[in-house]
Amino acid sequence: MNKVESYFTESDSVYISDIADINLFDSAIVLSERERNRVLILGNELSIDTIVGRFGDGPNEFSDIGIIAPSDEGIYVHDPGHSVLRLYNQEFELIRSIRINTSGEYIYNLSSFKNKIYYSTSHDTVEAPIVEFDLIDETFRYHGEFLSEIENKWQRRIRSEGYIFKVGGSFVQVFPTEPQIRLLDNNFELLSVLDLTDLDLLKNSILRSEDIYLNNNSTILMLFADVFCLDQSIYLATYQDFRVDDYNSGIRFKRLLNKVIRIDYDSIKEEMEIGRIIDLSNGGGWYEQILPISNERMFAFDALTNELHEFAFQD
Repeated sequence: MNKVESYFTESDSVYISDIADINLFDSAIVLSERERNRVLILGNELSIDTIVGRFGDGPNEFSDIGIIAPSDEGIYVHDPGHSVLRLYNQEFELIRSIRINTSGEYIYNLSSFKNKIYYSTSHDTVEAPIVEFDLIDETFRYHGEFLSEIENKWQRRIRSEGYIFKVGGSFVQVFPTEPQIRLLDNNFELLSVLDLTDLDLLKNSILRSEDIYLNNNSTILMLFADVFCLDQSIYLATYQDFRVDDYNSGIRFKRLLNKVIRIDYDSIKEEMEIGRIIDLSNGGGWYEQILPISNERMFAFDALTNELHEFAFQD
């Protein structure tokens, strides 16, 4: 892919930073900005059209804004600082607040299906990593299992938290620390696994992570910086470069993302397969959030310059 445009550059009058999430809602690009605890809705020219929220404890105020998740009911905004999930309509008027016990922890994404929402958490009060909330009965149920092959208890819970997407008649589960993509049925029983361990793009990171886990049980290494679902495809934003700096204060990771793995789901065969490797190195950024618009177009947020870059396949 080639970068075709940059937004929120130094020449623009608006400055954004520390984007927690980026998504589409009612054909508009929506961003949650963690630094200022607000939601930004972009207009047709990708300038800021509407701003909702600020730091505080009121109805449209957030303590620590997180993911944004469009649904048939509206758009959900997670505020882990208040342990609440808020639902807004198309005019960004507050419809409903749902208390969820994440105790300040972020969740990766949220899926909505038939009056139920699904998300994943590693909080030590839950009995399983996938949480189902019934919007009508207002009851919680828990599904799935923590990764049994991980011996360290803390790591087992943390690495069992991930993305859960409703795709066709199944669920796709992605753990950011693990190369295995899981396909689950409607009862969250395992149907199949797409193992990316032998993918050349991931081999270096997997080998390094295995070595780090052997020597440091309190460190988590992400293979995927961001994961997004569009139609029946899952987009995995990976890290290209990888450096570990061992300071006295601990281990730090500095990585540069420039590759996206597209996983395609075949609803007839109920199988997943690698569809395409998308190269974003043309943009030269440090991309922590991606937003695929179609198979031919994608946005990515550069955390180094705080710019939003647009990519497209060109002949």
